[in-house]
Order: sequence, then structure tokens, then C-alpha cells
Amino acid sequence: MRLDSIVNFGGHIYAPSVSANQDVYFSSADNPQHLFHVYRARRVHGEYAKPVELKLTPTGAPAGMEELDPAVAPDESFVLFSAGVRGSPQPYHLYLAFRDGAGWTTPVDFDPALDPYEPDCPQLGPDGTTLYFTSKYTGPTQWARRSRGETERDLARDRAWDNGVTHIWTLSLVPWLQAHGHGTAATK
Repeated sequence: MRLDSIVNFGGHIYAPSVSANQDVYFSSADNPQHLFHVYRARRVHGEYAKPVELKLTPTGAPAGMEELDPAVAPDESFVLFSAGVRGSPQPYHLYLAFRDGAGWTTPVDFDPALDPYEPDCPQLGPDGTTLYFTSKYTGPTQWARRSRGETERDLARDRAWDNGVTHIWTLSLVPWLQAHGHGTAATK
């Protein structure tokens, strides 16, 4: 079912994530700068209110940073999203912000150890603590002088499932959430 035009306010609305109370989080580039930002449309008395931008730009972010692909916890206690500068040689990173009253904490780079994977399109599993993301990650390949057997093994490796084609990866958020003092009933 198509949501009302108050939510579908433009032609660049992507990546919806729905909380347990049916609030909708999404990214949109329908703004004067045409940069993606994360919005929330609250569900109030069976109707959606006008979406509000969450203002999730990390402190010290470069000009032109955009935030997209929100993945909100069912209880809205945290939101994961991708952020970066379009056209930059630097890949987008996953960021995490926690609910702080009516607003959000300053987003932090979720886990720099994931950077080699260049994670994209974060989504939460039904348990609210399993992260799914896409990645074109490939393991290292050596192409220096190698024997025929080594070369055949490298070629077979390049034909393996993690061969540079986008795949879905998964990661438990439980240890990370607990380390940051944000354990939920599901994580305790």
C-alpha cells in the first residue's frame, strides 16, 4: 500500500525501516542540496505526520556528507545508517546513533574493522540485534610470480562466493550494544 503524499513528498525516497510502533525511517535527497539525509515519519492516531530530518551528521563531518539507508531498532533505541561524501574516493561508513530523549546522540563510526568490507545497505533482523549488510568484499589475491598450482588456486579463489560481486553479510550487534551500555531485553 502506498503511503500518503505527506511521507512520499518527493521522487528520491529510499530504504524504509519501520519501528514496532509503525514510525517510518527513510532516506531522501529531496532537499535544496540534493544530498541524502535520514527522515522519520511518526505514526500518530493512525496517520503519518510530516517527516522530520533526524540531523545525524557526525561531528566534524566534511561538507557534502550525506546519510542514507537507516536501520532502526524496533524500540527506536538506536539507528544504524551509511554516511559519506558522494563522489569521494573514501567509501561510506556505517554509523550508529542512540536515542537520547527526543533526539539522538552524536553518531559514531560503527566499527572501523568493517571498513575493508565497505558495508552498504544496513538492515536489522527480526530480533533487532542482527545486522545484515551488503558488501563486495574479496579476500587478498597474490598475482606476483607464482607456480601454475598457486595460480589455479588463486583463480578458483576469485570464482568463490566472495568474488567482488555484492553479497549479504551478517553480524551480531549484541556485544557492541552491550559494550556501549545499550543492552536490550533481547541482549541481556
